[in-house]
Amino acid sequence: MLKSVPLPRVLAVFAVAAIVSAGCSSTPKAVAPEPTAVAQAESQADAGLLRVNVGMILNSAAPTAQRDARLAEVFSVAADAQELGVEVNLETVTIDDLDDVASSVRTLVNRGVTVIATSCDDSSMPAVVDSAIEEQLLAVTGCVTIPRPDLTVSSRLFIDLAGLNDSPRALARWASIEDFANAAIISSELIPDVSNTCTDIVGALDDVDIALAATATFTGLVDDAESVVASIAEPLADADAIVVCALAPSLGDVVFSLRAAGFEQPIMVPWFGDAQQWPQDTSNVFILATASRYDDDPLPAVQALFGKVDGPEAVDIVAADTVAILANVADTAGSVGSRRLADTIRTTTSAGVSGALTIDATNSVTEQRAYRLLEVVDGEPTFRSLISEDGLIQIPE
Repeated sequence: MLKSVPLPRVLAVFAVAAIVSAGCSSTPKAVAPEPTAVAQAESQADAGLLRVNVGMILNSAAPTAQRDARLAEVFSVAADAQELGVEVNLETVTIDDLDDVASSVRTLVNRGVTVIATSCDDSSMPAVVDSAIEEQLLAVTGCVTIPRPDLTVSSRLFIDLAGLNDSPRALARWASIEDFANAAIISSELIPDVSNTCTDIVGALDDVDIALAATATFTGLVDDAESVVASIAEPLADADAIVVCALAPSLGDVVFSLRAAGFEQPIMVPWFGDAQQWPQDTSNVFILATASRYDDDPLPAVQALFGKVDGPEAVDIVAADTVAILANVADTAGSVGSRRLADTIRTTTSAGVSGALTIDATNSVTEQRAYRLLEVVDGEPTFRSLISEDGLIQIPE
């Protein structure tokens, strides 16, 4: 059943005029085209009104329903924080059946939406993207999620703003800066996305001439971490650093087992490791996160956003970046039409909340993200530096 539920911050609902039908006649009559959200957006821009209406479909039957509601809240908080002369307005529709996706997108079109941002629900994400493109809307990913469905879409109206595919290269770049000659890799195979991240890290390390000292795979929450560490104990002794790809709490178990076995090398953890809670005696662990949620992020805008969100998560900044990108490109293009936004995102560097962002050669993945290198000292993560796949980034004054 379809339920229309606008958020409290919704500023306006735009009505769509009815189709003017043509009667049967030997002389063709002019038929007025049906106004669309894109046409409305262009006419508003011509009048000097720039408001990016973003739609989001929330699946109440999905396991991610609670997280999706929170994502919508983060989007709205980030929209309220915009300081440009461009408004970003979020419209939501709640469904409980995937068959309602297409009709929900049409509902959002009727509200003047020109951009659809996906939620965290991997089951509805492909259908949402396809339906948005069919309606000539710009579809963007709005949530950093694991697991993540295959979103191989060739349309110019799709851009993956929530993909963190450049994170393995950034991690490898930090390892290169530290002059590590080699690294060991321990990876959980419980979820393919996590395992694939480690696979990408192996390739990224090779690109910067860091050798592979040892590898081990295990099934998170099933295999015993102590046995996994013991299985590669001999080559681990020669590793300059150790990369662990696992979700909490398996990540914490592996790190504890490494330290208990006497391995004191630096441990590198991808972005999803920021969810781990660390014992007080944990040190020399480095996390590559999208933001520091520990009141020490180098950018005041990040700290300000986290101060307005209950229980901030590092990946919240990716949603906020999406809002900022849409506002900035609308301001640059002087338009909120879907194609103008899509083309401008691809051809300009956009100012996100977390830093400057560009789109890579595939036109689908945000690259050059300024990741935060966090060091865990006595159980407490602390900001150390900004880093991208190109290396260290100078912190703005």
